[in-house]
Amino acid sequence: MRAILTPLDPALPLADVLCHAAPGTLLGVWIEIAALPRPLALRVPASPRWISLLLSPDLAGLVVRAPHVLVARAGVPWVAPSERLRDGRRLEIVSEGAPMLHPLDGISPEAIVAERRSAVRVDSTRIRYLQPG
Repeated sequence: MRAILTPLDPALPLADVLCHAAPGTLLGVWIEIAALPRPLALRVPASPRWISLLLSPDLAGLVVRAPHVLVARAGVPWVAPSERLRDGRRLEIVSEGAPMLHPLDGISPEAIVAERRSAVRVDSTRIRYLQPG
């Protein structure tokens, strides 16, 4: 199974984030920060153009706003194309045993949970993102 991606550690130095960004493009940054009413936009001067970052704890919001998103892959910062992240969306359902991952290929998470609840007790759910293949 492909690795599950995680948000970046908020202690990661800004210089480590900037080395993954290209001037003149927007880079989403999935980071564990306190929930914000909207993503935090940063513009950093670079030659010949600005580096634009969009920071958020909400990966789903970043993949629709930025063409690429900086995430953690095995704890190391990694730039992923947003369209490939969308393909790796899975609903994790924990119920009476090991967690199960369900693809979200045009099916709403609520429909999957309703179907599972008819057979077993669902303890918790969350959206996970698998590393693009």
